[in-house]
Amino acid sequence: MTTHMAHSATEITPHPVERIVTAVLSLAALVGFGWVGSMVYTALSG
Repeated sequence: MTTHMAHSATEITPHPVERIVTAVLSLAALVGFGWVGSMVYTALSG
């Protein structure tokens, strides 16, 4: 009798909620960098 159990697919891949949170945080970071870039551009061009 063996005690080894195969890993389920849910243990290998992240949960869907974690993927959504990561995607939202990445999008928010990109938007933030874009906003900062536009503020710098506005300050330097005026």
